[in-house]
Amino acid sequence: MTGIAPKSTILVIDDDTYVLVFLRTVLGYQLRHEILTASDGVAGIWTYEQTRPDLVIVDLMMPYLGGVHVIEHLTAHYPDVKIIAMSGKAPDQLGEAEGHGAMASLRKPLDRDDLVAAVERGLGL
Repeated sequence: MTGIAPKSTILVIDDDTYVLVFLRTVLGYQLRHEILTASDGVAGIWTYEQTRPDLVIVDLMMPYLGGVHVIEHLTAHYPDVKIIAMSGKAPDQLGEAEGHGAMASLRKPLDRDDLVAAVERGLGL
């Protein structure tokens, strides 16, 4: 018996373990997407470049390299990248993130229905 193939690959870049677990649970286990994770912006960019996921979800406030810088880098080098920004500590930067190329933004704490709707829009589902 073979397993169900994942729908899409999603990279989540966040330094908050609880957020990573929540996103892995909702998007991975419940919706069957393949979830890749990185705990800072530098690792997130490297992971994106190695795997080219279908969608990136990035927190704006992280050590080493913040989410806005990640968005700027990815959109400059990969114009077709699809990014959702999220923040609980810097909600005023969500508009800035969209100005730099994020297609959507979410406020933390994340609402499951808003998350699923944004991911579905991002993936064109």
